[in-house]
Amino acid sequence: MYLKTAALLACATFAAGALALADTGPTASPVPTASAAPIGSPAPAAIQRLITANYDLQCAAILDPTDKNLDAAFASMAPEFVNVDSTGAQQKRADFIASVKENLKAFHGTNCNNTFASVSALDANTVVTVVTETVTGDLQAPDGKHDLDATTTTQDTWKLESGKWALTQSKDLHIVMKVDGVVRDIGQ
Repeated sequence: MYLKTAALLACATFAAGALALADTGPTASPVPTASAAPIGSPAPAAIQRLITANYDLQCAAILDPTDKNLDAAFASMAPEFVNVDSTGAQQKRADFIASVKENLKAFHGTNCNNTFASVSALDANTVVTVVTETVTGDLQAPDGKHDLDATTTTQDTWKLESGKWALTQSKDLHIVMKVDGVVRDIGQ
């Protein structure tokens, strides 16, 4: 999960507008149910620290989207990076970054937390993480301000390229958003 929540803000903007049409009956708890079994063996601790530090940069960018923080967060994305959403649609690095930057203009994050289910080494140059990011804040949409809680579980692939760990793919496993108290399970 890498700045994925920011990309979801577009969905939240749409969802906020559609809330008036939504069934506002009892809602499920916004807890992701998708999980992926670890692939390969656990990555060495030093590699885990290097990779997980990149997720801290990502939270810093969500909570304080300055150019400096955004540049630091995006720096670990490989040129060939591809984002795969829950429908299987793919988005290349440049388009993903542009989408995130645009959507963060309307979002004010108040909390961001990443929880790792696994950090596994496929080989000496490939690590796969399964991580759940939980972000809270508010979103300024055309119809006003909305509270947003988003929980996204992704499977991220990191490759050792030119001596640095680079994120090459982020694939959504499960997304749950709560906009103004209404839960939207975007699915697996």
